[in-house]
Amino acid sequence: MTLNLTELEAVVADMQKVLIGSTFLDFRQLDEFNGIMALQTANGIKNIRFSASLRLSRIHFTKSRPPAAKGPTGYAFEGKMFRELKEMRLKEIKTAFGDRVVIMRFSNDSYDRKLIFECSGHHPNLFLTDEHEEVIGLLVPSHSKKRLLKIGRRYTKPLAREKAITEAFRFAPGSGKGDLSARIEAAYKELEAKEASVLKAVEVRNGLAELLERIKRTNQQLRERGQDVQSALEHAAKVELALRAVLEGQPNAVEQGEKILEAERAKKVERPKARHRRFETRSGLPILVAADEQDNQVLLFETAKDDDLWFQVESGAGAHVILQNARKDLPFEELLDAALLAVFFSKEHESREAPVLCTHKRNIRLDQKGRQLGSIRLLRTQTFKIRPDPVRMKRLLSSEKGARA
Repeated sequence: MTLNLTELEAVVADMQKVLIGSTFLDFRQLDEFNGIMALQTANGIKNIRFSASLRLSRIHFTKSRPPAAKGPTGYAFEGKMFRELKEMRLKEIKTAFGDRVVIMRFSNDSYDRKLIFECSGHHPNLFLTDEHEEVIGLLVPSHSKKRLLKIGRRYTKPLAREKAITEAFRFAPGSGKGDLSARIEAAYKELEAKEASVLKAVEVRNGLAELLERIKRTNQQLRERGQDVQSALEHAAKVELALRAVLEGQPNAVEQGEKILEAERAKKVERPKARHRRFETRSGLPILVAADEQDNQVLLFETAKDDDLWFQVESGAGAHVILQNARKDLPFEELLDAALLAVFFSKEHESREAPVLCTHKRNIRLDQKGRQLGSIRLLRTQTFKIRPDPVRMKRLLSSEKGARA
């Protein structure tokens, strides 16, 4: 449910009475779709809630205060709002284009800035534009296929509706306590609570279904080994019963299912120990080489960090190699050291020339459908063709540390 045009006009009429001439104080994002703007009026601070959540977009006064600043939040739009609107006064607020669009014009002695809130159902958004109506910030990346709404581009209004739509006003005084914004806020809180409840049920349902599949696979493995499966069967029956209760919507089923999943997550999982071999480049950067297929998994998905560089012969018949602390300006000689080790610890070590793949660890995904242990997918990669270099190889082997990483 989004605010319709009739409701939006009523909200704007309320805001016009108290906000014209107010001074911008702050804007804080609650998450990637929601934010609260604080304005200093003659009668105190007024907070305005913007929500660009799909199907729940709205604008209204709120008694909630913007969260206190505790350093950078990582939201670029938040910082842009503060820098561009700091101490500017609100000169005008209106609906525009005969559509669900609210424009708030701020001004100082030198220039104007506009906040344009599109309260649409499919692509709600909040735009900050300059005096030439070029977009200088937007709350949510635009996914519109018919308008190019990006930073540096001129803002264009939404496409006109094909026909007029009669929209009923859903927040009459009899529909709840308080003023219009309070009634809107209460209604949306109820909607958000219902949506959160549905999402939680889906999450628990999927979690229980995945857990049940894992238990069944474990049971099969135990049978194949001739081991006792009684406790595993009882566990499977318990999970299956909880899953059925969630699917049927039984009271407290979601809470019970969540407890089962939490207990499962709390179980201590014995992780295989890392057994990597550790070498060094000439400049001292660590190069880790996996000891075997199982260690490939540990090295790649537990030891390596996103910015580390990964190497392996193109055929896949070799150890994973990780060059740690890889900088952007890393000399090629450092890359060559790691690539040469990837060839040496592979079935290609006697080849005259062996292709070696290289990419950052962040570009690697575990291939769940792969049949072999450690099957991976590469999102992007580059290939080096490596030839034997006995002198370099001797230096690298002599750099190995006594204890394995």
